[in-house]
Amino acid sequence: MNFAPLKCQNRVKAVTFSSNGHALAAGDSEEHMYFWNLETGQIVHQFHLEGLHSRAFSPGASRLLAFDEERDDLIYIVDVNTGEKLHSVQAPEFYFNTVQVVWSP
Repeated sequence: MNFAPLKCQNRVKAVTFSSNGHALAAGDSEEHMYFWNLETGQIVHQFHLEGLHSRAFSPGASRLLAFDEERDDLIYIVDVNTGEKLHSVQAPEFYFNTVQVVWSP
């Protein structure tokens, strides 16, 4: 299969694949989130998630972890289908400013 390039409106800041390999999420410099179905190459969802960085899909790819280090140091669980922030927890204080979030199997 040949697909057109997957594009964001602005400079890409983060990309993550779902564990099943069927979906891709990308965030751009203007805080837009994009979700593609990699089997079809079609964009499934696009929405604005203010301030969210480091991303990781849940097993099954229905949720996304995202970290907002610039505003409130919270880690969010986001619904992939709606873009709604479902839960948040305070991130621990780190010596370095970069945080990578992952789901535990």
